[in-house]
Amino acid sequence: MDKPVIIHVIGQLEPGGTELSLVTLLPHLQQGFDNRVCCLGSPGPVAKQLEDAGITTYTLNYTSRFDPRAVRRLALLLKTVNAGGVVTYLPHADLIGRLAARRCNLPVVSSQRSSLYGRSYLRLPDKLTSSLVSEYIVQTDRAARYHRGATVTVIPNAVAARSQPNREQARSLLRLASNDTAICCVSNLRKGKGHDTLLEALHLLADDTTWKAFFVGDGPLRSELESAIDHLKLRQRVQLLGHRADVDKILAAADLFVFPSFAEGMSNALLEALAAGLPVVASDIDANRAIIDHRENGLLVKPGDASALASCVREVLESQTLRTKLGGAATERAASHHNVDDVSRRWQEVLTRVTNT
Repeated sequence: MDKPVIIHVIGQLEPGGTELSLVTLLPHLQQGFDNRVCCLGSPGPVAKQLEDAGITTYTLNYTSRFDPRAVRRLALLLKTVNAGGVVTYLPHADLIGRLAARRCNLPVVSSQRSSLYGRSYLRLPDKLTSSLVSEYIVQTDRAARYHRGATVTVIPNAVAARSQPNREQARSLLRLASNDTAICCVSNLRKGKGHDTLLEALHLLADDTTWKAFFVGDGPLRSELESAIDHLKLRQRVQLLGHRADVDKILAAADLFVFPSFAEGMSNALLEALAAGLPVVASDIDANRAIIDHRENGLLVKPGDASALASCVREVLESQTLRTKLGGAATERAASHHNVDDVSRRWQEVLTRVTNT
């Protein structure tokens, strides 16, 4: 008997937390289901990663986020592949996926990111079409409260276990001296990610230690951040590395991971840092508090507060004992709460439940 086809609908496949989470999760869901991805926009590099992992990927190549024609074309795809269910991610794909599934009388699992809940204009489409959702998957207990009366399952993001790259080779890649301490931030360079706050904090630390900082990711704020680096006289200390396929090597080379975002779902970049055993300084926001226990497996700091961020970074960099404690607890947290086998089992249960009703 053929496995039920599940179409995972997403707006684009450029490198991002939600997009890369599919690369981690979907190969582990193939035992009971034929999971495939439909990208509403043009394919990005994550599409190849999915294909390389054995996940069939379709692209509709729409440039407008809410093109109503996408509903019709997605519905046609669902019928063509005889889909058994739909999973949607992020607001515009969520809306289009729900409407297309309705045309085909298919169950919908809406995988919600908790950053949505602070934006009322993004919640409106969800409210208007919530009757089309069979079950919500959210990442935190707090997020579940936004869907009272609906069927909601809390499943955190997963991080895959992998061997760690050689640290010395990784540090050589970044041209780090033996006495350099490396600070790493992995995040798209766009508004709300807190890179400006981090640069201000690093400026306050300019005379403190022999640190160097590496920003991994790209985006519309790159030129603005380059200008800020020059203005703050940090050109010799801070590098923007762009998108990298070897993030694991950057993490292996680092001594500290800093994540100053103002709003997140459950950050995969943060989880990867925990799994790599890095001490973390992160913004004190709901999604990060679901991962970081202050002074247990990381430090939390008020978002946007450059002085407080600098103080926490300095504290970690100056204490090898603290780095060792936080790093060990980080690894344990990733293994115990975000194991990909456990997370995929819980997803399998949801998909089995909605396709059997």
